[in-house]
Amino acid sequence: MTFKEFNFKDTLNQAIDDIGFKEPSPVQADVIPHILAGKDLIAQVHIGTGKTAAFGLPVIQQMVGGKGIEALILAPTIELAVQVSDELFHFGEPAGLTTTTVYGGTPYDEQVERINQANIIVATPGRLQDLLQSKQITINPAFVILDDADQMLEMGLEEQIKNIFKFLPAERQTLIFSATMPEEVKTLGEEVLNNPVSVDCSQRENI
Repeated sequence: MTFKEFNFKDTLNQAIDDIGFKEPSPVQADVIPHILAGKDLIAQVHIGTGKTAAFGLPVIQQMVGGKGIEALILAPTIELAVQVSDELFHFGEPAGLTTTTVYGGTPYDEQVERINQANIIVATPGRLQDLLQSKQITINPAFVILDDADQMLEMGLEEQIKNIFKFLPAERQTLIFSATMPEEVKTLGEEVLNNPVSVDCSQRENI
């Protein structure tokens, strides 16, 4: 299988070529078609399997560009948020899409300014919750992704995540990725997903 079979737009194929991807990983082959079909999804996926591209490529494929936040990714740590943001930047750059990272420890006004200029936010839940509850930002993303959901719940971020969803549109495509699938993750999925596809990629080889 090749990436050409997904019929990505030219700018995304250019990004894939520039990065040097040759063919989809097994996880990407499993997940991308469901996301392109507009399905909500809950997937058990290990680290190192091409997970960011598995959601980033099909989400960027469906983004229209222009002004405003179209995609929101929640990540448990600053380190992961920065890593995911960097990868999504390379995917979206040829199409003129901009990505920003939102986390604590940096000035609010600087982050608000960057959010107002971005198409994609990668955020840790605490700082994003603060910005939304204080009405410093309003976002209307068509795509919402919870990355490493099990780790976020282990860190006690469940209430922050639920509070964030109160500010999100009902009409959205929501994706949950988790290395493990405890009952807490499944329960969260029941609350925020709409008729999701469930995918178990936990036995897939790393790339």
